[in-house]
Amino acid sequence: MVLFCLLAVVTPQAHAETPGGCSGPGNGTGDELLAAITKTKSCKAAAALYNDCIWGSSADTAFAAAAVRKCEADFVPKLNKSEMTNYADRMQLCAYQYSMTSGTFYMSMAAGCQVGIAEQFSANPKLARTPLPKASFDCAKAQTPLERSICASPALGRADLVLNDSFRDEMQSAQTAEDKRHITERQKVWLDRITSRCKPDGSAKTEVVDCLRSAFEARFTAINQCFQTGTAECVDDSEAEEATATAPAPRASFNCDAPKTPIEVVICADGELGKADIKLSQAYKSALNGATDAQRDVLIKSQRAWLSFVQATCPLGVIGGIPPVQARACVRSAFERRTQDLSQCVTDSGGDNNCLWQFDVMPKKADNAPLLAPRPVHLVPVQ
Repeated sequence: MVLFCLLAVVTPQAHAETPGGCSGPGNGTGDELLAAITKTKSCKAAAALYNDCIWGSSADTAFAAAAVRKCEADFVPKLNKSEMTNYADRMQLCAYQYSMTSGTFYMSMAAGCQVGIAEQFSANPKLARTPLPKASFDCAKAQTPLERSICASPALGRADLVLNDSFRDEMQSAQTAEDKRHITERQKVWLDRITSRCKPDGSAKTEVVDCLRSAFEARFTAINQCFQTGTAECVDDSEAEEATATAPAPRASFNCDAPKTPIEVVICADGELGKADIKLSQAYKSALNGATDAQRDVLIKSQRAWLSFVQATCPLGVIGGIPPVQARACVRSAFERRTQDLSQCVTDSGGDNNCLWQFDVMPKKADNAPLLAPRPVHLVPVQ
């Protein structure tokens, strides 16, 4: 079978250089780099400065946002609805590729990936008219049961696209022809193993798609993590854990394949935040199940008001972009606080549900200094 052929439109990889390697005007403080990117004359110049000065940390999410805005000014105003969807789909693949990894390095990688996508769309307007491919190969030529199953499931097709990008990056990082041969042979062995385990039959049956998608996600996550360490053998070390998974772990309490709002984009771009969202959803459902009819009405209204508060308070950014670390910290703090309130308030309030209406977002830096100005509010319950 075709071994994850390269896409015609591929995702560029960020270069994890240090600030000292920056030859442009942004090699000083973060504020100076941000200002320098903002002042560039073109998308190409902004992307070049970003790639030259990348820090390899969470700070890159802010630098990348500035470069993406510069590029988007060239083409976003000209896009219709379907073209905007095509652009957002490609941007979201960058988030998907690194959403199951933890650490600031992977925030940087995802951000750099999106700078590359925005630069491509700025340089080639025709890309906007090209929908995201169904898979990393031509589905019209799919021959094997595995290929046909991939093409039958949009979710599995996305996982295949991301795995293809990770595999391509791994191949490009190989130092010798022998290393490339080893990577290729190892990938073939892996394909044979998951085909035997998941038993694809060319359909989009739930059990087949779940098994394959779980394997694909474990595989590209392992490759991404091993790419940072420079140790190719660690990909093989992940196989035992991968084999125990029968279904992909949910990334959030909603469908992260197509996030619809800025806050959903933030959640889907961060694996830990996705887990916090799932915990919050479980706490909310549990509170509803244990509430009286009167409490349920108050609970539903307060939850809607709380979500509006978070959306207005946290710096969420725009749909499509990798959210900055400030947004992640703000949303995580709000979700953790709300989960705790929902777990205690309905049962411990003694009939007084005012505790459900006290919203506060106070994320902290490592040094315990406020990351954002705290904005505590007390909303009067809607009658």
